[in-house]
Amino acid sequence: GWGKSFYQGAEKLLSLSAFTYKALWFVVTRRLSFKESFAGPIMIFKLTGTAARMGFIYLLHLMALLSMSLAIFNFLPLPVLDGGHLFFLLVEKIRKRPISVRAQAIAAQLGMFFLISLMLFVSYYDVLRAGWIEKLGAWWKTIGPK
Repeated sequence: GWGKSFYQGAEKLLSLSAFTYKALWFVVTRRLSFKESFAGPIMIFKLTGTAARMGFIYLLHLMALLSMSLAIFNFLPLPVLDGGHLFFLLVEKIRKRPISVRAQAIAAQLGMFFLISLMLFVSYYDVLRAGWIEKLGAWWKTIGPK
């Protein structure tokens, strides 16, 4: 029924959220490999294709996982994300005065630098996992200078 389905869905969401935060902590403490723990747009595209070929339920499950992962990532305490804004509000509440605009601007720039760096690293590892470097090298050998 609907009630049991809702309960099981919420239970699954909580367990996957805990698992995701634990995995993030393992990446930070280097107990898990960064390059094998994150998937960027290329790998997500490949996973979506695989899930679609397996059937609608698998595709729906992957969409739910991606949505949950995006929400979890959005709540990390990085200044340009929602979690960063909540963190600033918490700091302001504790200090009982606002954080300076300059400090917020610097934090936002650092946060954006971190996100762009993360995006580049994840995309780089996606290209490596997809085997595009080897394919490009093989293609270049066929058309390159003799």
